[in-house]
Amino acid sequence: MQIALTPFSAFLILFGMITFVMAMYFIVNYGRSAAPLFVLLFGISFWITSYGIALCWFGLPGRLFWTQMQYLGFGLTFMGLVTFGLSIAGYSRLLTKSGYAVLSVMPLLTFVLAWTNSLHHWVWTSILPFTLHGLSLLHVSYGPFMVFDTAYNYIVVGAVFVLLVRNFNGTSTDNKRQAGLFITAISLTFISNLATLIGLNPFML
Repeated sequence: MQIALTPFSAFLILFGMITFVMAMYFIVNYGRSAAPLFVLLFGISFWITSYGIALCWFGLPGRLFWTQMQYLGFGLTFMGLVTFGLSIAGYSRLLTKSGYAVLSVMPLLTFVLAWTNSLHHWVWTSILPFTLHGLSLLHVSYGPFMVFDTAYNYIVVGAVFVLLVRNFNGTSTDNKRQAGLFITAISLTFISNLATLIGLNPFML
C-alpha cells in the first residue's frame, strides 16, 4: 500500500472533517429539525474526504475503492440538497418516511451499480490513471447509466430550485438568507457538474 499525502488531498480531507464537525453540531444542537442540513453536510463531508483519500493512493485498486465510496457521498449530498431545499421552500410536509424512502431509491441504485460495475460497466466503462501538475489522478469514462442518473439528479434538484425561486419573496427573512445561499450553492453545483461532464474539470476522479 503506497500513500502520499499531497497539499491538495490534505486540504480536501481537512475540509471534509470540518464539514463533518459542522454536521454533528447542527444535529446535536437542533435535533430532528436539522436532519436535512445534517444529511447534506454529512454527504459533502463523506464525498470530499473519500476524494481526498483517493488522491493519496498510488495503487489502482485502492484508488478504485475510494472512488466507489464517493458514490455514497454523492447520494447523501443529493438527498440533502433536495430535503434541505424543500424545507426552506416551505414543503417540509413532504419529508415523511415514505418521502425519504422514495428519494433514496436512485442513490442506493447508483451506489450498488458502482460497486458491481465490473459486471456490467454501466457506471463507467474505463478508468485510466494520469498525472497533472504532479498529481496522480484518474480519468473516468462514464457508462450509459450515468446519463440517466445525471438527468434524474438535475431534474429533481432543478425542480427544488424552481420552488425556492418561486417562493423566495414569500419566505421569512431568515429563510430568505438560507434560500439565497442555497440557490447560489445549487447554481455553482450545476456549473461544476456540467464542467466535469464535458471534460473541463482538471481534477476529474
